[in-house]
Amino acid sequence: MKAPSFPFYVRDWLCSRKVATMTGDEVKAYIYLLCESWLNIPRATLPDNDIELSEMARLPMDKWLQVKTKVMRCFENGECEEHEGLLFNELLLHISRKSENKQRLNNKNAKRSRIVRKLNTKEIEKKKKKSFIKPSFDEFVEYCQEKGFGKIGRKAFEYYDAADWKDSQGKQIRSWKQKLIGVWFKDENRGPAFYSKMAAEENSRSERLAKIKKVVSKSRLSMDEAFKKYNEDTGSRYTIHTIPDYAVNTFIQFIQEHYPDES
Repeated sequence: MKAPSFPFYVRDWLCSRKVATMTGDEVKAYIYLLCESWLNIPRATLPDNDIELSEMARLPMDKWLQVKTKVMRCFENGECEEHEGLLFNELLLHISRKSENKQRLNNKNAKRSRIVRKLNTKEIEKKKKKSFIKPSFDEFVEYCQEKGFGKIGRKAFEYYDAADWKDSQGKQIRSWKQKLIGVWFKDENRGPAFYSKMAAEENSRSERLAKIKKVVSKSRLSMDEAFKKYNEDTGSRYTIHTIPDYAVNTFIQFIQEHYPDES
């Protein structure tokens, strides 16, 4: 891509003896030709043709022929094969070559950066793939059973194992536990063992609550009063609905010791 501008060296321009002797029309023509030269192909060159030069200088032919002598002192005839038959300004040509070399260097560095980024990305992906550790069948199924999804353990393991541990989109699985939680661990996939366990825990909870009610009723305290006394003594904030299982026996013991059966 061509640079859209070139540097204008103010001091050199003002100190130039060639420019100092030019008229206004000559200066205008010179500046127009420098700009046209910069955008021309090859860059920094002009055609050695009065018709084209007068058009580029924005002057009619008769006016161009009047200013041509002094303006053309700032341009040289091409002597090398690259610029044969063309005119060029030596300083502008030097700037152009310098700009092109810089652009080539920038393109080369940009290409190198893209290659490095691509290699780094591949290396990261490679490390990610290496970081995955395939679970054993027993480990996989045991985890499913632990979470209450024992019935889908074998099916899920065989599904991923057959796909080389890639998901339905062909992407490498990073965490098989996360994949189970997000895809397989749904209520409809829970096994009967889970619901049996839940029922057993609920029955156990009901029995403990019934025991609390029985002890409190014998103390002739209301339920709210019993918990208020217990909370004041222990610094707790429990109610019959929020008291954890591990605190039930402590609560019962407290009521029995401080507010024994008065029947």
